[in-house]
Amino acid sequence: MSSNEQPRSRLHPLSLPFSMLTHLRGFAIPIILVVAFSKNLEWESWTFLLLVPILFFEAWRYMTLRYWITADELVVTEGVLFREERHIPLARIQTVDSTQNLPQRLLGVVEVRVETAGSSKPEAHLKVLSVEARDALRAGIFAKSTVVASSEHAGESPDSTESFSEAEHEELHRVGPTELSLLGLNLGRGLALLVLFFGLAGQLGLFDELKLGKGIQFVRDAFSGFAQNGIVAELLFELVLAIGLVLLVFALSVGSVWVRLFDFRLERRGEEFRTQCGLFTRHATTIPKGRVQFVSIQAPLSLRMFGRALVKVRTAGGRSQGDKTSATRQWLIPVLAEEKVASLVQEFVPGYQPEDLEWHGIAKGGRARLVRRAIVTALLINAPLLLVWSTWGRFVLVVTLPAFLMLLASIAWLRASRLAWADTGDAFLIRDGVLNQRIAVVPSDRLQTASLATNPFDRRWKMARLFVDTAGAGIGHQASLGYLARDVAQGLCDRLVQRAEEKGAPPLVARPVSGSIEPLGS
Repeated sequence: MSSNEQPRSRLHPLSLPFSMLTHLRGFAIPIILVVAFSKNLEWESWTFLLLVPILFFEAWRYMTLRYWITADELVVTEGVLFREERHIPLARIQTVDSTQNLPQRLLGVVEVRVETAGSSKPEAHLKVLSVEARDALRAGIFAKSTVVASSEHAGESPDSTESFSEAEHEELHRVGPTELSLLGLNLGRGLALLVLFFGLAGQLGLFDELKLGKGIQFVRDAFSGFAQNGIVAELLFELVLAIGLVLLVFALSVGSVWVRLFDFRLERRGEEFRTQCGLFTRHATTIPKGRVQFVSIQAPLSLRMFGRALVKVRTAGGRSQGDKTSATRQWLIPVLAEEKVASLVQEFVPGYQPEDLEWHGIAKGGRARLVRRAIVTALLINAPLLLVWSTWGRFVLVVTLPAFLMLLASIAWLRASRLAWADTGDAFLIRDGVLNQRIAVVPSDRLQTASLATNPFDRRWKMARLFVDTAGAGIGHQASLGYLARDVAQGLCDRLVQRAEEKGAPPLVARPVSGSIEPLGS
């Protein structure tokens, strides 16, 4: 063992029972059915022998799995006859995420996932480690990877470095229940949960068991007794029912946010940021400062009314499917006062100064195209109802269609004013959104592709759409901007590619995503 190589470590002894519990969850429903509906368990009990190979596999994995950190790699070995040895370069590791469900929190163990930029699944999944072993692994990875990266540029030998666990710890922000409630004021999320609940309840017959129909009829009769006028009673009942459903929708939305992001904490330790959150299952994510690929600043109307915004980040890791931490990894801060956003973003983009940004709008005819598109959308939405030649159809014609036209056209008009781009030299920014205002911040040295796309309408009006992409996984916000003048889009694309290459970013590709860009001289 070299002086730069840590001792070989193994999983925590509790790894075996927790791995078995994971497999047992898949057998839970068949086991319950067998026990509940079998009069005798003579032959059915033999089915439990299927768990024996799983137990043997997990025991073998626990006994043979070892991991350690060398001067520039994380090494994970597993197996004896069929030996697998994975060498993960420390400089390529983007995230070290951990998850603790309630039993794991009580026993002081944690699941750990190590991810790089180019993998569709975790490069190493260590289930389970003690909390102390997790902290030591995370500190060793990012401390040594920083030295490896600096030595590649300065030609120094990565012999020693200060452990990240010894770096100064600072809690930057903690999100309280009140702020999380503001984030939960999302009608769409609550409606989705309500539809899911009613769907499952209907399939399981819960409405009949709870006698929901009789309960609603009882309330209706109570309103009839309260108001002598039947029409007034019916209107009051429907009003109370509507208010109750709205409150239920928001309660479901707020509850889901509390469960997922409860006690959200953002901490800084040296050159890394760490987030922790979760009511029952705690998720912890490490975000190295130098590996953030994309910053998304969002201000939904529900937060903007209270002077709040949220910040999401994208690193090059986090592409694995089914990862328990994927739902929370994207958050840097879920709720933050708007005046504090700039100082937080400056941690990743030093030149970010909102008050000094010079925003450039879309092409001259872009606003008209957006409004026409909104009008066509309103007509298509109302067209099926207009075909119903009845009193309701005529009412839609007189009231709903103009309302749709005014609403969508107004939003399109306002969106045209919001659509803009800015270039600070250190970062490229795109602004979009009306109800949910968003700003995409892409550091110039993180660009991977700058591309253009056109459709027939773009070519008709000599416009193009610009796409800017990084190595990070998606967080529901793409850095793209349409309705740009064709020459502006082409020049901006070329300039971004040139600047990224000057800043030492990997070679970029400048190509159309779809359609084509004709030569400017044609």
